[in-house]
Amino acid sequence: MKIIITEEQLKMLVENEKQGKLFPIHSSMVNTYDDMDSFMETYNEYKDVKGYVGIRYLGGLFINGNKLYDFCKNLVEVVGELNVVNNYIVNFPKLKRVGGDLTLSMTDVRELPNLEYVGGGLVLRRSKISELPKLESVGVSLGLEKSQINSLPNLKSVGGYLDLSYSQIKSLPNLEYVGGDLYLENTPLLENTTKEELISKINVGGEIYL
Repeated sequence: MKIIITEEQLKMLVENEKQGKLFPIHSSMVNTYDDMDSFMETYNEYKDVKGYVGIRYLGGLFINGNKLYDFCKNLVEVVGELNVVNNYIVNFPKLKRVGGDLTLSMTDVRELPNLEYVGGGLVLRRSKISELPKLESVGVSLGLEKSQINSLPNLKSVGGYLDLSYSQIKSLPNLEYVGGDLYLENTPLLENTTKEELISKINVGGEIYL
């Protein structure tokens, strides 16, 4: 029997092949940081043999304090929410997708170079992150007020509000849709654009505040 697939299905297969295999860790199997360390030992032992390129965490994840450095370094996807507080050593160089909310509070994270999608809200208030080069979509709201963010080159849609007030944002070249209000007070972006230009380019479901 001959199986026929669409171009979109073929594209997904090719992309998945390029991304490589992810080592799954289910939240129901993790009760302590020692449990996570045990999973990391297994991952490091088998990653080359099995071809794992990173970790997929199935469930919500809350990291409080300077823990899980090696885990965070290899984390590619979190199916639930990801909340990191009071942590000054971790980075997320491989993180691509978060299915729920992503919140970084009181951390030293300075970049999320591969983050593409957040299904819930993304909150980086007063963050030291200056750009999100691959971020395309946020399912709920995006809070970047008073952050160092200056570049969102691939952002296309935000399901709720987008708050960039008092940030360093200079342009939003590919933004097409904001489901809620758009806040741009006191930003460099206002030096070279008008409210009329924003309205003509971006479908904003709420109000635009300049």
